[in-house]
Amino acid sequence: MNKLVTERTPNHTHEFTLDNGLRVIVREDHRTPQVGITLVFAVGTDDERPEDFGVTDVLQNALTPDYDDFIKETGAIHQNLGGSKGLRDSLLIAAEHLESALKIQSTFMTDELSDDLLRTHLDEEILRNKENSLFISAISFSPEIDALVNTGHSYYRPHDAIAANLERLTFEHLRNWRQNRYCPANACLVIVGDVEIEEARRLVERHFGSEDQRAAPFRSLIKGPSGPGYRQITQCLETEYPLMLVIFNTPGMENAPDPQSVRALEILDSLFESSTRLKSFENDNRSTIVATAFRLSRANNQFILAFHFEGDPQKAEADLWALLDDLKRVPFTPEDIEPAIIQESTTRQALYDNPQSQSSSIGYLVGSAQPWQLIDLEVAQLRSVTAQDIQNAANAYFTRERATVAHVFPIEKKTPA
Repeated sequence: MNKLVTERTPNHTHEFTLDNGLRVIVREDHRTPQVGITLVFAVGTDDERPEDFGVTDVLQNALTPDYDDFIKETGAIHQNLGGSKGLRDSLLIAAEHLESALKIQSTFMTDELSDDLLRTHLDEEILRNKENSLFISAISFSPEIDALVNTGHSYYRPHDAIAANLERLTFEHLRNWRQNRYCPANACLVIVGDVEIEEARRLVERHFGSEDQRAAPFRSLIKGPSGPGYRQITQCLETEYPLMLVIFNTPGMENAPDPQSVRALEILDSLFESSTRLKSFENDNRSTIVATAFRLSRANNQFILAFHFEGDPQKAEADLWALLDDLKRVPFTPEDIEPAIIQESTTRQALYDNPQSQSSSIGYLVGSAQPWQLIDLEVAQLRSVTAQDIQNAANAYFTRERATVAHVFPIEKKTPA
């Protein structure tokens, strides 16, 4: 395969650790006068025991600094992303504002949380978890579908259980959780862009070099069962047309027998969009299949197929399984998969050309206990996927034992009397 026009040599990357345990990764990229900085804490919802349900979401919102004035003055772009494995706070700034940004971001570890602030965010989180959303899409599930997808997963947290626990939470519990987990030894600061390593080191030590010596808590790897068995549900939700969802539990890099199969699933995601063979499924009053390879963690991921249908849902589901069985029996040709590989590789390469996206992606890898060096390997791994890799992945992971299937119908509209 030809070399991608966007492919480039990885930037020079430095790594050091402050005396208080804060891990720092600095990647120089002097092509534009911008810097992306991401502060990631290795704490997420997976770390919660039942008595802790909801605490990380409350603290994520309570701890995030008020960047409003800084954004107005500098034109910075801010993202704050929480999840099962970690919290990432990212900024894209002009290089000249690096010190100001680091000074504000360092307050994650130092600011006191008032009772009024905690009460505000606690009440908001209680309300959010009590809302019974009927909205459905290829990546947004109802609580009932979500429960089936997570059958047997020890980290699954039903919204009603979260709301009930939040109503019992004390401010002391929230502050103890913050004290034990949002500390330098449980964090990593990633700086990518137009900055020299010595300048970055000096500024980080000035603003993050506290004497806080708290140890990082131990984090075990949580693996859900890969094949808990076929699960099916029929619901009426907010969808314009009948919708079929098929969600497969798939592995991550940590527990896949062949890590290349994870990359094969990512190429399959693009093939459902580009392959003439797969798009033939549009016939017989069916819509295009929307595929999503949803990367949740290094262990437990999902591959989601969604399409609108008419008529009998059992027939529509059976037709999809027939398509997947054909996918398992007959491999694609190298010519079939090359456009999908180019598309996925180019998209990934373009993503990593942005300092903020690059710092956030490195932060994601670090927060989920994956080597940050994967950011420099992903494109090569995607480009090396073969038709045999894709066939092997389809046979291994598109099975009924891994599948949650939802037949979703529109809510009937009541006509005025």
